Amino acid sequence: MMIQLSVCMCTRNRPDYLRRLLESIQAQTIPAMELIVSDDSTDTRTKEMLQQHFPDVVYTEGPRRGVGANRNHALQFASGTHLLFPDDDSELCSDFIELANTLLGNLEPAARDKTIVSGIVYEHGVDQIYPKDQSFLGYQTISYDRSERLNTFVLGSTIFPMEVFDKLRFDEQLVYGYEEVDFSSRAARNGYNIVLNDHVYMNHYSSPANRDYYKPVIEASRFYVTFKRYAYTDKQLLKGYAFYMLASVHMMLSDLKNKGIHGLKDALRTVKLSQTYIRNYRNSRAAEL
Repeated sequence: MMIQLSVCMCTRNRPDYLRRLLESIQAQTIPAMELIVSDDSTDTRTKEMLQQHFPDVVYTEGPRRGVGANRNHALQFASGTHLLFPDDDSELCSDFIELANTLLGNLEPAARDKTIVSGIVYEHGVDQIYPKDQSFLGYQTISYDRSERLNTFVLGSTIFPMEVFDKLRFDEQLVYGYEEVDFSSRAARNGYNIVLNDHVYMNHYSSPANRDYYKPVIEASRFYVTFKRYAYTDKQLLKGYAFYMLASVHMMLSDLKNKGIHGLKDALRTVKLSQTYIRNYRNSRAAEL
């Protein structure tokens, strides 16, 4: 069975990089069913580039609240059986869709709808990035043994069954960073099987655009996502609090040592922001009960 792949590209101020990604998708040995761009840009360059060179792409303005909200927005326009969210500063290997289709097509329908396929990433075409699990402090540094069940994936090269989004969405508090850990841990807890196919890959050419915009929130995302995983997804509340206290002390001492008093101020801002994320999450859970 052929999968019907919706490729959802969330972008912000990177029209030249996005064009290269779209060209790599057009060059696939098996075509995608539909291409969707959700645009968080602060100017019109991306929209104009698409109108001129890729008129068949479904274009929508994004919510401009970060990558989590942008991915959820793009989902509204997807109608395939499977979805891919490639980074806008990447390009897919020429047989990416074909290889994923072969793997998924050989599964029974029930298994296919419960399987998430993670590929890998070549950073600048050289360094391989595989899925890695979190350390206790939340860093993705632990390599998997080939026999281990995966709890994480490489988000930009991962193909999802549409069914998973009937149950789960991306956390819209996550402006940038650790959203793949958050989503993958919840998907695994909900019975989805994450499998690795390292023949499926994308090349990532990290764009400098948006880095200053995203930098202040990355560490706060680590604190929030890891606490949320321990305390709520894994239902180990004491582990969550132990992590949060140790991670806070670790970051403050490290920043104080490396950056002096300004580093300590940065660390305190990060802790405060992560506390806001956690409080908002608790309030949203309470509202659902």
